Amino acid sequence: MNAPLWVTGVRIVAIPPLMALLLIDDIPGGRWWAFTVFVVASLGWRARAGW
Repeated sequence: MNAPLWVTGVRIVAIPPLMALLLIDDIPGGRWWAFTVFVVASLGWRARAGW
């Protein structure tokens, strides 16, 4: 498996935790954690695009 496909798989796996962080209000700093997960997933898009 090459790196872009691996990163795409990680992005797909990151979606449920991202949604949980956004929707559950009891998690301290949940919105910042969700933003961090989003940024990491966005870096995966850049890796797939070839920088």
